[in-house]
Amino acid sequence: MIKLENKIVISGTYCAPEITDLTIDIQRPQWSQRLLVSCSPEDAVSRLEQLYVVCRQSQKTAAMLALGIEQQTVLARQRVVLETIEQLLWRMAIDLPHFLALGSGAEPFSLIRRYISCQLAAEEMSWNRCNELVQTLAAFFKLMLGCSVCELLCFDRDQFNRWLNQSQAMLAVCLRQVKAVAYAKQTKASYRLMPTNVVEAQGEQLLHSILTGTGGADRSFCQQPLLKGKPIETGPLAYMQQQPLIQQMIEFNDHPLVVRYSARLLYLATLIDSQRIMEPQGIAGVYSAPCSGAETDRAVNGTDSTSIKKDSLTAGQHYRMSWVNSVRGLLLHVAAVKNGSVVDYRICAPTEWNFHPEGALSQLVTGLTGAKVVTLKSAIELSALAFDPCVPFAVDLVEAENEGRLTNDFIRRNTEKTVSQEKMNEDSDA
Repeated sequence: MIKLENKIVISGTYCAPEITDLTIDIQRPQWSQRLLVSCSPEDAVSRLEQLYVVCRQSQKTAAMLALGIEQQTVLARQRVVLETIEQLLWRMAIDLPHFLALGSGAEPFSLIRRYISCQLAAEEMSWNRCNELVQTLAAFFKLMLGCSVCELLCFDRDQFNRWLNQSQAMLAVCLRQVKAVAYAKQTKASYRLMPTNVVEAQGEQLLHSILTGTGGADRSFCQQPLLKGKPIETGPLAYMQQQPLIQQMIEFNDHPLVVRYSARLLYLATLIDSQRIMEPQGIAGVYSAPCSGAETDRAVNGTDSTSIKKDSLTAGQHYRMSWVNSVRGLLLHVAAVKNGSVVDYRICAPTEWNFHPEGALSQLVTGLTGAKVVTLKSAIELSALAFDPCVPFAVDLVEAENEGRLTNDFIRRNTEKTVSQEKMNEDSDA
């Protein structure tokens, strides 16, 4: 197993009751060009599988599509959906309650995880097994929320708030705790959300930016991506931005952390459906840019194997850009293959969008206040957890009055969690 050290450092100065001088630094090298160039497409996919643990299926599917490996594309998409369900459950049923010292649903989740692992290892999925899994997931969902999948999806804002304020189910208690701990300013929350059709509408711009563009602070686009010059939030909230309850919560300026955690639950609820798993739509695809003489750009749902040729980008090389709506947000891979070998490879991951120094997390954290540095530190951790980074993170605050430093141990806990999950993945693979 190839392992690389990656982390996110969130630092700032605490000037009661706010944070100043906030910085967010993603310490993750852009290694894909170095590690994948000169590999065959099949070897490149295999190497990516070794590099990624928590988002393995999404990365593998994106790589297969970018490299033109078209075998088992339906199965690959099914696996992305299963991985998304597993990761959403992990974060909401294990990580969030554990962080809030409220226990967790670890025991029933471990049974579900083994069931999902078996499905991920299977060469094909059957409707019967899928239906069994959905029934099990629906029962666990109701156990953790105290309401069914259908009930949650039908909630309006008043019904949701009654559930939030009255239910004694684990996740209702968690969200009440989140709402109480993270003190937000009484100003209108700002959301810059990734458009749901961004690849179809702006694929040409994204492709060009990945290959030739720069992000902020002289970083490459893949390190600090921008859309039309601005950092954009991707992930469950962006996926669910047209959902009526989410629209109402945003309109009424509900607590931004509650909005984001609720979006994760709603997105999970939409996936607990046999048809969504067996016949996934809008999960992954290949962007097709116009070759010579083409009139329009378009994005297709993984059925077009046309290579991308853009002489204005890199002369003589054919590029394919794949996209996956992963659990953390929009994942983009761009690849060029010549004479059977990879000659260029770029990855633009959702964590880089959400943890951009001027992005969604930065906006959210600068809107937080706390009477004590410990309270604010906890709010920052909960905010970062809401975006589900794919690497460990640390929060480092300096108190302005006495320059005392408060460095949390979350990176250690999150690293242990990642290692634990990796071990579970290895056990499942075995």
